Amino acid sequence: MTSKRSSQIVYNSGFINRLIELPASHHPYHAPNLTLSKGWKPFKLELKGSKLFFYKPPGDRAAAVRDLFPVDLVSALEEDDDEREKEVEWTEEQELLSPRKVNEEGAGIHARKKRAYWGRGTHPELVRGLAGVEKGTFEALVHESVFATTFSKATAGDASEEAEADQDQYLVQWRDFASAILLSLPTLVGPTKFENEFTRCCAYLVSGAGEDTKGNVLARVMWLAGEYVRGHGGLAVDHRR
Repeated sequence: MTSKRSSQIVYNSGFINRLIELPASHHPYHAPNLTLSKGWKPFKLELKGSKLFFYKPPGDRAAAVRDLFPVDLVSALEEDDDEREKEVEWTEEQELLSPRKVNEEGAGIHARKKRAYWGRGTHPELVRGLAGVEKGTFEALVHESVFATTFSKATAGDASEEAEADQDQYLVQWRDFASAILLSLPTLVGPTKFENEFTRCCAYLVSGAGEDTKGNVLARVMWLAGEYVRGHGGLAVDHRR
């Protein structure tokens, strides 16, 4: 049995949209000429041996092949916007994965650092449902564990038994949530990254507290720090400097 000659073997095949005619007035750096809608021709390619063959597809398939390829150039500004949108999507989807998996899937991605949230209200990336906090980015979950903005609080100055019961229920809900965050997130995102964001939120909470609430705020931060050390045996980074 004789084998095929190398020149008859199809090593690869596919489709392209080839720019046959480039307008004489086109300049790649002129914004008005960023759209090149004319001069494109669809082809089927076959690589046989060392030769590349171009075949014109049938008329009923030419439009379908042409639709597979964009014919517009994207300005640098639009590219930056697209990359920024992809970066946010990647962060939200990957943030709670293990550091090893993030490094593997995110290798080569030079993501811009997200702007830190400095508000004292509910973090904009925290999602809350009827049952409580449902999900959120890493920063949003850390922020909520420190500031506890979405839990029901008793009315200030109300000393009734019902108000005290509401306050106790609030503390139980918040501590359950904060304990879960302090225990699980450092393992998922890395202790150093977690501690940096955690200490930033705690410092901001204390610095913005009024004189009448400073004692309660310090007690909250001390409880959070003790809960973290209890779950992980100590700190990964010296934050005293």
